[in-house]
Amino acid sequence: MTKQQQAKAAKLIVLVRYLLKQDAVVNGTFCKKGTIILRVRNGEGREYLTILRRNKQHACNCEGNMKWNKQCYHILVGKRIENARARAAHKVATTLVTVQEVKDVLLLPEQCESKAAQRLHQDIDTFLAKERKEAAIHEAARAGVQATVEKLSRAGLMRR
Repeated sequence: MTKQQQAKAAKLIVLVRYLLKQDAVVNGTFCKKGTIILRVRNGEGREYLTILRRNKQHACNCEGNMKWNKQCYHILVGKRIENARARAAHKVATTLVTVQEVKDVLLLPEQCESKAAQRLHQDIDTFLAKERKEAAIHEAARAGVQATVEKLSRAGLMRR
């Protein structure tokens, strides 16, 4: 099985992700700003520390990586995860909203020209309805607790 096939079949859980904001020494290894450190657990339950450096050689503290100084599947999967994360962040950052859509959001839902603005109004209405429902549930629970406390105090079972 090649490294690429191992990486596809591997079950790897990222326990902790660190992004270094300044140069530091991690477990005796110098890491520059922008380095990503992943503490991962493989399918067998073993934990490893994987260091992904920008434009440099990556590192992992697993036995295979230390013995042969080759990229292990921890590094390959970690790189794949971080690349997917970067693509998703870039996609969100580059989403454009047209001036017409902004104008439509300020109008009433019936006056909107674009379908996107109409969908946004629907999403906002759904969100607000859910918020109102949750607030009503909390209010009812609070009122129920107050009524129970008053009954217990009247019966002399609870002090205020």
